[in-house]
Amino acid sequence: MAPGLVQTYDEYKERGVVFIGLTAEGAKEIAETEAFIEKFGITWPNGYGAAATINALGVTGIPSVFVIGADGKIAWNDRLGGELHDAIEKAIQATSS
Repeated sequence: MAPGLVQTYDEYKERGVVFIGLTAEGAKEIAETEAFIEKFGITWPNGYGAAATINALGVTGIPSVFVIGADGKIAWNDRLGGELHDAIEKAIQATSS
């Protein structure tokens, strides 16, 4: 999934779309997490030790992907089905309206 997310990020970053990565792993796993980030060329911000936020979002599996609109509300997540690109485009269009 990481290579596809990197490609999607590269496609949308110039259009004002922001990606943020979160992981529940804490200080003990930072080296392993950073190695993963480097391996896949992930350049967007990543938060460590974010278990409370991940739980608040109702994440039941990793990785999970959410599209959050400019209004701060969840517009889509991967459990809903459909395509990430379509969800991003819809969120961009809603912002432009």
